[in-house]
Amino acid sequence: MFEYRVGDNVRIKNKKWYNILKDSHGDIPGKIVAFGFNQEMSKYCGKIGIITDVFDTYYYRGNEVKQYKLDIDDGYWSWSEDMFDLNKNILEIE
Repeated sequence: MFEYRVGDNVRIKNKKWYNILKDSHGDIPGKIVAFGFNQEMSKYCGKIGIITDVFDTYYYRGNEVKQYKLDIDDGYWSWSEDMFDLNKNILEIE
């Protein structure tokens, strides 16, 4: 697991990831990614956000999962690290 902190830049996984995992309703269910990933969130695929808040509030598959809030959606959605691209070169253009 990666350790992210407030102020870190993260890239949301790309549209290909979303298209492969989404169901017929356009959602990636919580059994695949913590908190689930919905069609509204998909507009942020490939975009870079800044972490504005971190919460240790959720247990998923026996592991503690951090909940992240990002600036790109004004903290509206709950994001988890399994939604982030782990590529070390955050500035690389897709």
